[in-house]
Amino acid sequence: MPNVFFYKFTNMKKIITILNSIVVYFGVLSLLIGILLTFIGVSGALDVIVAAGAISPSLLLGGLMVSFTSTIYGFIILIISIALKIIFLITLEFI
Repeated sequence: MPNVFFYKFTNMKKIITILNSIVVYFGVLSLLIGILLTFIGVSGALDVIVAAGAISPSLLLGGLMVSFTSTIYGFIILIISIALKIIFLITLEFI
């Protein structure tokens, strides 16, 4: 009977190790996608500013705040993935 429990714990260690690496990659990928979308948004905004000529600074800052939204969400997902990685590492020590 103890051999069955040992098998379950070793299997759980493998699963948590795989999840640990997947979570970190997902967090970094979300941050990179957020930065890429910010560059695309700022590039589009600059094209519109060039076409319009003069634009008010408050309108420009409002557009920049919208374009940085994807980067902020990318950072939030990265922070959550780092927290999950820490939880998985602590769990691996107790198994």
